Order: sequence, then C-alpha cells, then structure tokens
Amino acid sequence: MCYIFLSACTKWVLELFLILTWSSKVSGYEFYTSLEQLTNNTGLNVPKSRYKEFMRMVRQFRHIKLMKQAGRGNIMGGIYETEPGALAIKCPACPQPGMNLPEDWDKVEGSMKFIYYLIIAMDANFRLKNRNRSFSTADPGLHTGLAYFVPEKPYVKHILKNTSQADGVGDLQKGERYANMDFIFFSSIVPLLLLSVVISYDITCQWKLNLMKRMNELPEHLQILAAVALAAFIFGIPKFHCPAHEEKCAIPHSLNLMPGVGRTDGEGIEHNWAEMNQVANRLSLWRKLLNAIKECGRQQSFLCDFNSAIDDACQGEWTAMIEAWECDKSSPNPYILSRISLSEAQIRVNLVDNEKIAISNGHQLPHEMTPSSFINMGLVLEDAQQRIKFDLASSLSANQGSVMIHLIGSAGNYIPNPISSNTAISIKINAAAAKYRVTWSALLELVGISELGREFQCLEAKDIVAPIDTVLGVRSTTGIHGRTRSERDTSRGLGQGYQMTSWIWFASGIQDDETDAGLDDMLRVEWAKSRARAQWWNEEVLLLKEEMQRTQQFLAWHAQQWQSVTELSHQDAQIVAGALAYAHRQEAIQRALLARFTVLWGTGVDTNNTAGEDELIKYFAEDEENFDDDEG
Repeated sequence: MCYIFLSACTKWVLELFLILTWSSKVSGYEFYTSLEQLTNNTGLNVPKSRYKEFMRMVRQFRHIKLMKQAGRGNIMGGIYETEPGALAIKCPACPQPGMNLPEDWDKVEGSMKFIYYLIIAMDANFRLKNRNRSFSTADPGLHTGLAYFVPEKPYVKHILKNTSQADGVGDLQKGERYANMDFIFFSSIVPLLLLSVVISYDITCQWKLNLMKRMNELPEHLQILAAVALAAFIFGIPKFHCPAHEEKCAIPHSLNLMPGVGRTDGEGIEHNWAEMNQVANRLSLWRKLLNAIKECGRQQSFLCDFNSAIDDACQGEWTAMIEAWECDKSSPNPYILSRISLSEAQIRVNLVDNEKIAISNGHQLPHEMTPSSFINMGLVLEDAQQRIKFDLASSLSANQGSVMIHLIGSAGNYIPNPISSNTAISIKINAAAAKYRVTWSALLELVGISELGREFQCLEAKDIVAPIDTVLGVRSTTGIHGRTRSERDTSRGLGQGYQMTSWIWFASGIQDDETDAGLDDMLRVEWAKSRARAQWWNEEVLLLKEEMQRTQQFLAWHAQQWQSVTELSHQDAQIVAGALAYAHRQEAIQRALLARFTVLWGTGVDTNNTAGEDELIKYFAEDEENFDDDEG
C-alpha cells in the first residue's frame, strides 16, 4: 500500500514546540500562529491553515519519543508487547523493589519501616478537558493505558457496572465517584504494594469506608487480600484540606500527627502538576534537606527545654497515651483536651435553665431579681473594678490611685456599663505581664542576664499567647528564615510544623499547682504536639536522605537497563546501529546524572551519616534567602 503525504514538518520544529511547551507553557495554537507570522507577518497571502495536521503530527511525535525513551524500540516486538503503565516515567526517589531498594528491605526493624513507606496522593484534575471526545474511534489515543491513564476498556466496563453507585458524586466526566477512584487507585498500587502505603486524599475519611467491599467489585487482577490491605493502608487528609473537616475527623487523619510521613503535606499532586523536570526536582531535595536539618535542630532543642519543665512521670504517662492512640484511634486522643471548660455564656444559660426547672417544680424565688441575674451583675461589677484599678494604677500616682480604688471598692450602689469577658481577661493578662516585667527588671539588676538564663526570659508581646492551638492551626508562625506566614495560610492549617509553644508555658514551676487539672490537660496537648513536631522533622531528614540514596541507586539501575538492550536483532543494519547508538546515549545520560549527584551530594545521603550536613549548609548558604519551603 502506498501513502502520499501532503503535509509534513521538520523534526526541529517538533522538538522546538515540545521544549517551549514545557518551559513557557505555550499552547499549540499560539505556536502555530507564531509560525504563520514568521512566514508572513502582514496578514496577506496567509497559507491555508494546517493547524489540525500540525497537532496530529505533534501527538505522533510524542508517541514515538515515549516509546523510544521507554526502550521499546530496542526490543524485538517491544512496541506491540508494551504492558500497561510501561511508558510512564518512573520516580527515581520513590521506593521500587528491584530498582532502588536493598534486597533485605522488607526485613528492616520496626522503628525504621517508615523509610520504605509508599506515599500516594489522590485527587481529580477537572481541567484536563481535552480528553473529552465524542467518539474514541474518531480521535483514538495512541497509547491509552500504556502510560499514565488506565486501560480504557476494563475501566469503562467497571464504571458502567457501577453507574447507580450512591456513595459518590458522579463519574470523572461529572465529578469524583468512588468507582472511578477505586479503579485508578488499585491499578496504581497493585504493582507497588510495599510494607505500608500512605494514602493522602481530601475525602479519605469517607472514601475508605467500605473500600474492601468495593474492591471485590473490581477486576480480579486488581484485587488484593483484605488482610494485606488493612495492614498496609494508612489514610491521611492533605494539610490544605484538613481545616474543612471536623476535629473528630481531622485529628486521626492529620499528616501533622501521623508517624512515618515526616513533613509530607499530601498536596503534591495539586501543586506539582507541571513539575516534570526530574533534575530540578532532585536539586530541590538539597534545599528541603537543608531546611529539615535546621528545623529539626530547632524543634529538638525546644522539646528538650519543654521536657525540663515536665516531670518524668507525666512524660511517661503522656508518651504511653500517644503510642496507644497511634496503634488504636479509639483510644483516648492525646492531642485534644479531655476536659472542656464551660464559657461564661454557657454557665449563664445553665443557671437560667436551672431556675426555670425550679420554678416549674413550684419553687418560689425569695426576691424579684433571680440568682442568675444577681451573679451576672456581680461579675460585671467585679470586671469593671479590675479594669478601673489597672487603668488608674498606670495613670495616677500611688497615693491618688489608692484613694480612688478605695472609693470604687466602697461604692456599693455603683453599677457600670457591662464589659465583655474578653476585656476582663485582657486586663488580667496585662496586669500579670506588667508585674512580671517589673520583677524581671529587678532580678536583672541584682544577678545579671547570665544568671536569669532560659528560665526567666524577657517577656515580649509575642510571648503572651494561649498554650493551645487547634489541630487546624490559626496562630501565626515564623519559618526558618524569620518570615511569618500570613493569616490566610495559618487559617488553612499550614505551617504547623514550624510552630513553637511560648516559653511561658514550660517555665519552671508551671506544674506546681497540683489542683489545676485543666492546666495539666493543656500542657499535655501542647507537649504532645511539640514531641510530634520534633519527631517528624527528624523523620523528614531521614526520609530525604533515603530519597537521595534511592535516586542514585535508581540511576545506576536505569543505566544497567539500557546497557542490557544493546543487542537488537533486525535485518536492517542501519536500524540496528541506530538503536545501539540510542541505547548507549541513554546509558551515558543516566551515568552522567549519577556522577553529578554523587559529586553534589557526597556522603551526606547516608541515613546514618551526618558528615555531609556542614557541606550541605555551606553549599546552599547563598541561595537560602531565595528558598521558600512549601511544606504545610
């Protein structure tokens, strides 16, 4: 059969378009229009549009490059025997047995199993509308199911079988339905099922329900043993999405409180859709490691100071509570208050309700004013007196102030305007802060700053904060470079990994009041979060070093793979020579990348070796100001 080609373009133009697509995000239409303007920028004698033909050639060119880069052209029958997912670019840093893991990786001790966790982020991208086609026969895919999308026929069959599914919000043509996500998830996970799989999904709290039951509806090759799945799967909610969930749901699924994930934010699938440059990504590992090393030291030092203020018995009790909750989420949660204090408004409502019940039971009140109204008026009067005392003490002389305070205290018939409880609390806080500052200044004069140490620090306005911040996070935090996160970020639950409790809550003597159970409860929550931050930053350092090591091992493995496909049997000698040259070129690229990263990273990638950390910090010292970690 003879084909007559009426339209063609050079390989250079196709290469240029692909490079511009990744570097400048130029669209096909914009690129083709630019070619027209280069041909004739006057708008006169514009040649007939070949835009559709050009985009068809682009698709074919991409398909050929995918096949070549996956090594399918170096194997006899390789193109026709390509398996699902074989054309997808593998992540060098992700754990992949047989590629970048040691032979005995599955026998690692329990405390280090987390370095082999496979962390998967799930989400739907509703902007990929170009895949919407009226008929696949009119516009077929060239490698559907062989790269990043699942095979179409079994996928569509499964979706049609679950069209009446009620526990989702529609299929991916209309939304996210569990049937869609189940098929995609298990298609991805079955070839890479490791010891544990951390699944980050914004509705994981609902999606995981009945997951094992729905798995039985999948094709047989996507089903795994329920016991294996229950032991392997760990479910989390991405940090950005966590504030949208209720506390009872957010805390058990919080990546901030989950052991084994370091400082993973679970949002990578959203903010890295376009990050395809592997070299740039590997260089960012350096910067992330630099940040993690510094923050780990900061959090470890902070926890050490916190521990010095908490007795050993409490630490042991709280640690046991945390470990029990991590094993069984039905156990008491160490990260929430077990005692919920009633607000002033709630107490007023309770008093009024009790009075109504008493009156309905026939009890007669002795006075026209009810007890709840009398108590409320007394509280208002007391708050007003405290406010006036503080204001007078700061504005009048000592003698004038004492006279005025005496007059105010004896004025029984003086009823001021009500003030809010927040104002009363602020008054007490300001008074206590002023008293501390006076005392601290006196001690400074007597013993000097060296004797005060960390136990008695200079009290600044930023130190006067509540000891409890919710798991969703609303308190502003300061990052490693002194930059304060915006209220917008903190309200979204981001930046909790950098939070530090004010020193006033672990000063010496904070636990002396044995009658204040509420204070101990708050200290336990804050101590547990501080402990989690210190541990997870340490995990982050180990995970990043492990990712660097796995990247090097993957590059060595990949080079070996190209070396093994240099013998191609074909009747055309030029094709054999071309395939051989391409294999040698790809092998050389992998070995060059390996050599580059080995020189750059040195020995600092060993999970048990910290010798390279000083070189790491020195290397990126000049770039540190430009680095802004996107971790939550």
